[in-house]
Amino acid sequence: MIPANAPLVGDAAGVKIDIKVGFQDVATKEILNFTGTTNDQWVRFDLTFTRAEIQLSYECNRGTQPDCGCNCVPSSPLPNHTKITFFRFVGDGSPTSGTVYFDDLTYVQLPANTTVCNDIDINNDGSSFDPTDIDAFLSVFSEGPCVPDTATCDSIDFNNDGGLFDPCDIDSFLLVFSEGPCTACGI
Repeated sequence: MIPANAPLVGDAAGVKIDIKVGFQDVATKEILNFTGTTNDQWVRFDLTFTRAEIQLSYECNRGTQPDCGCNCVPSSPLPNHTKITFFRFVGDGSPTSGTVYFDDLTYVQLPANTTVCNDIDINNDGSSFDPTDIDAFLSVFSEGPCVPDTATCDSIDFNNDGGLFDPCDIDSFLLVFSEGPCTACGI
């Protein structure tokens, strides 16, 4: 809550989530958009840092993704804890203004096995358990056309983990196609 009689003027407040290894941040997401006033009203705010966003940020900072990150994060050990920070920011060194109250923080970490796979009708022809979907998936995965050529295929990120051209997508697709469960890597 930001009281009406103590608005933020010229500065802002925010929330930052850091995924860490020891004392080092390896993936970070922040929102700096609390400004002005909420007129003495509590306002709900949600910040979600998805597994795919964490993975991309971590890979950027490890230097395994082009043109992003600091290339300053070791590949081992893997991230093992989270830090949540509420903060104020002015930017020019002047004192902050106003008052901000944060209350009722809820942190939810989803289990690692919450993979949500796409449906197996990759070429969107309305047929399930159609061998043409296997052809279509493998064709698009190898940078070929959708099968048949007139169809529009879904993303090759079948397990929705943010990775493209990932062999785990093939494993996950084939497991679901054979009526198995959706998993991150077909296991």
